[in-house]
Amino acid sequence: MVVKFQFYHLYKCPWDVVTSIHVSKYPTNKEPNVIGAEIIEKTKDRGELSYLKYIVTCLNVLPSFLRKVEALNIEAVQYEEECWIYKDRRIMKVKSRNLTLSQFTEMTETSVFRQCSRDPSWTEIEQEGQIVVKGLGPANWLIERFIQKFFERGIKKNVKLMEELIEERYGLQFPKPSS
Repeated sequence: MVVKFQFYHLYKCPWDVVTSIHVSKYPTNKEPNVIGAEIIEKTKDRGELSYLKYIVTCLNVLPSFLRKVEALNIEAVQYEEECWIYKDRRIMKVKSRNLTLSQFTEMTETSVFRQCSRDPSWTEIEQEGQIVVKGLGPANWLIERFIQKFFERGIKKNVKLMEELIEERYGLQFPKPSS
């Protein structure tokens, strides 16, 4: 079975600020599950295009009952993220995929950060992704559901992290949610 997700968010701040934060947000003590991020390729052509490829290492957050499956009982997982940054057009395209446990899972995500057409001082992001778990028998469904819920929480957590880092590094303020 394939589990899909989609997400849209509007940052009320400039594209260059949002994209700069996105490519430099890890590691940070605000996200203790991310324990490393290493740029493995970086290029810039004479025109508008920049390319970044990095590997992010995260703690394995699977609950202990799922980690009873020996293949899932590892300390850390890695994913690869590639970013194509078109400065002149104010667009950044991002593709991510898991590297660890790829014999059992396919987790892919694509994102587009673009200058908002309604207000050029704002940035919109659209994300979509999918999760496929295979080869683990009856545990497939349970692991897919866990990963789906983890992604849904992670997306919200990532927006909060991005906004906090934008506030810290650029002094821009975001409205606080009412309690």
